[in-house]
Amino acid sequence: QYSNSPAYDMVVILTGTRPDPLEQIVHNRFYALRDFTQGHLADSKVPAILAGDLFDATDAKLQTDESNTRVRLVDELKVKKGWFINLQETVAGKAAWVGEKGIAEPVVKQGKVYFTTYLPPAQSESVCDFSEGKSRLYVLDIVNANSVYNLDGSSDDEALTAADRAKEIAGVATGVTNTTTKDGQD
Repeated sequence: QYSNSPAYDMVVILTGTRPDPLEQIVHNRFYALRDFTQGHLADSKVPAILAGDLFDATDAKLQTDESNTRVRLVDELKVKKGWFINLQETVAGKAAWVGEKGIAEPVVKQGKVYFTTYLPPAQSESVCDFSEGKSRLYVLDIVNANSVYNLDGSSDDEALTAADRAKEIAGVATGVTNTTTKDGQD
């Protein structure tokens, strides 16, 4: 439904500078790339994937209620080599780069990708101010980057939006741990 080719693996990449978690200059992203060379090792003939080859899913426009817009966007995603989301904060109604970054590896399970990010504290002029920053836990549909759970804390479970992709967590979150109970439940 979201790709013209049914045979591919998804490769997930979360960018961020682990040795320098406080830096706020680099613009980080989460990528889900379609690997059409599944089943064998890639050779030197595999073309590079450029930003224009990917669907920008940052604003979760695929979750729109407008069917014409949704059909057009699904058609656009089908021909792309994957998708990405910018790790940005909305400040005063505008997207702003605030240094959000991945510092742990993503986990894919049952069609969902789980990952945590870290947002460094805002720069302060006073040496007496201390903040450890905050983190976010993201849960996305691996195929189309849609929200799959109501994570923003609102009571509206029916109209999931980009805000439902993540839940804020105090402090520095570690990576996601994959667990299964003895009866096979996640």
